[in-house]
Amino acid sequence: MAEHPPGEREDLECVAELRDGVRADLCQMALEAAGIQAWLSGRNLATVAPHLAIALGVRVLVRTSEALQARELLSELASGSAALPQETAMCPRCGSADVVFIGQPTRARAFVDYVVFGIPRPDVRWTWHCTKCGNEWA
Repeated sequence: MAEHPPGEREDLECVAELRDGVRADLCQMALEAAGIQAWLSGRNLATVAPHLAIALGVRVLVRTSEALQARELLSELASGSAALPQETAMCPRCGSADVVFIGQPTRARAFVDYVVFGIPRPDVRWTWHCTKCGNEWA
């Protein structure tokens, strides 16, 4: 986090605009955990009048000098790559370290979500896949 002398002002830049306050809070927490100070614009409006937050959005603001780093972090979080395990797994069948971590949507869950909620939302099941022998495990 860059420190500035008292009286010196640095501009803020919007790195994300979200439609609910909870997601904005999560973005702010993730950025601050990475050492990037973040502010929310419109968060109180999202609490008091959620319908207006949907229309206007809650903006996540950071210093202009940290905007690129913040966007990269939020992009990693959105893609799910930041949540992947860091340790190297070994295939239980052949012992190979040539494995990948993949997500597979389950059709049954997607169908249930479509029937109950009216929107197709595939549920993703994360599994390991060995590229040497083709074994898959959870």
